[in-house]
Amino acid sequence: MKISFTLLVVAVALFIGFCPIALNAADKTLGALFIKTADATVDGQQFTDPELADSVKDMKARSGKFVIVDDESRADFLIVVLERKTEQRSSMGRPENHRMISATFSIKDGGSWKPACKLGSESGWLGKGATSWGLAARGVMNEAQKCAAANMGK
Repeated sequence: MKISFTLLVVAVALFIGFCPIALNAADKTLGALFIKTADATVDGQQFTDPELADSVKDMKARSGKFVIVDDESRADFLIVVLERKTEQRSSMGRPENHRMISATFSIKDGGSWKPACKLGSESGWLGKGATSWGLAARGVMNEAQKCAAANMGK
């Protein structure tokens, strides 16, 4: 009985000792991320689409393992939101609005941006997009995290 109790105490002590190490490894950030919209140029003037700006706001609220920065020069990664659209699709006989966001993901290489991935929320439930802008933004951010992790150190 004494041996079992001693083993239990040692096991608990090891678990408690290693638990923070495992948590810290899972909580590591991927790096600094700057998110912006693709600008439209009309008669030589640049305009920002307010709907794309809403997507940027939604994506910043779902930063995941990225640290959001407000200055592009301080970023390790860059997302440029290209498009935001709603499509009417039939899911099991019921028409539903599916929200889709398209963006590009780039990695800083020296002083310039190197394109890494095309991002899109089209890969949502059954490949049909998301049912809200928040879910669409979360889908894009999840893809960005996968892309960043896959390209680390390249």
